[in-house]
Amino acid sequence: MNLLLTVIWFGFLAWMLVLFQRSTKCFTVINTFTLFITLVFVFHGINVPFSIGINPKLGVQISTESLVTYILNLVVMYVCMLGGILMVDAISHGAARRERRIRFVPTLGANPLLFWPVVISLTALMVYKLYAATTILNPLSLLLGDIAPENYQVARLLFGKTTASANSFAHYLANIGGAALLPFLAFVFYFAKEMIKTGWYSIAFWSLAALNIYHGVVSGHKGTALFFLIGLFVCHYVRHNGLSLKLDLLKTFVFVAFILLAAVPFLFTIQYDIGYGQALYNTWFRLTMEPNRVLQLYFDTYPEKHDFLLGASSQMVASFAGADAIPPHTFIPRQLFSKFHTTWNCVFIGDAWADFGYLGTIGTSFLVGMLLQAYNLWFSLARKTSLVMGAYVALIINCAKLAASGLFTSLMTFGVLSTFLCYALISELRWLRREGTPNHLRP
Repeated sequence: MNLLLTVIWFGFLAWMLVLFQRSTKCFTVINTFTLFITLVFVFHGINVPFSIGINPKLGVQISTESLVTYILNLVVMYVCMLGGILMVDAISHGAARRERRIRFVPTLGANPLLFWPVVISLTALMVYKLYAATTILNPLSLLLGDIAPENYQVARLLFGKTTASANSFAHYLANIGGAALLPFLAFVFYFAKEMIKTGWYSIAFWSLAALNIYHGVVSGHKGTALFFLIGLFVCHYVRHNGLSLKLDLLKTFVFVAFILLAAVPFLFTIQYDIGYGQALYNTWFRLTMEPNRVLQLYFDTYPEKHDFLLGASSQMVASFAGADAIPPHTFIPRQLFSKFHTTWNCVFIGDAWADFGYLGTIGTSFLVGMLLQAYNLWFSLARKTSLVMGAYVALIINCAKLAASGLFTSLMTFGVLSTFLCYALISELRWLRREGTPNHLRP
């Protein structure tokens, strides 16, 4: 990208930053856009000019037409997300944009009727899922790094095949639980144990925290463990500082340094036979060039090399429609580059484009803006119980996954919708209360 176009692009990004801040307050108040927009700007913003024409190890040249389409779709994505935000603001008369600078003091409230049954059921499903992993891998050897990377790769593939959602409905629920619902419940217990000094809440929190991290390491899904750690950081910050985003620079630097210099490289060294220096490079590349490189392939593949999928990018939609299309994140590496046992996911507009072209990008971007702002509106009106606080932190984390996954996958598997549905199920079916309790005081 030449100098003039680079200047125009960064000018556009700066304008978008201002508009997102004005419409969501996402850089001064923690909400569903804070982490999501930050990741989108890192993945598909500041590095876009430097990723044009870079195709390492693939031996493919992205056409000029595809690159133009790629840039135009990014512009459409940013603009249409703002349109969705503004529509929710218009309906709510700006309620979702009110700054919430007060220090929250959440309480658990009355235990809803289905709270503990849901916790026990999801935990049992996760243990059932992890049983396959513990028969394949020695957990202690894995955590101590005593297993060869090639054996770990084979075990990951076998674990994925054994626990695939297509195997049964129980596996499907277990996968949603591992990626979305168990972290949500762990966040609920975090707020509960901080405010209600009962040992059961502390035991439940630490048990679920260990289960979440162990699942992320054993399954090979690095993002699962990392997003959970980020969620715990958000819980701690909100508990002690409220939603006003005034970060302690030293603590923030230490946490970011831990993620980028220790946690992610460690997971790479487990997965691949590489040293620490190469693991650091892989971390940098995965967070900067890789997302852009993969997204460009989506626009170069559809519809030139494959017809639009018309919704079949989601395996669930494809099964209901009776279609046999291969999802883009599998089709591109497998059919075009003969790279099996891998998936190349990207920001939500990748699947949207593969399905419906510009109409897909426009529609999903508008929907994402509306949905994320609607969650902010819900939270601004809700009583801040531990159940509500845990759900909101989980939504903040889950919505960020839209920066690297399709909309349909994010809604259920990664919790953008399933977390809220679980919260609604728990909160609506509750123990009987004393008569006369005002509705607005209920969690």
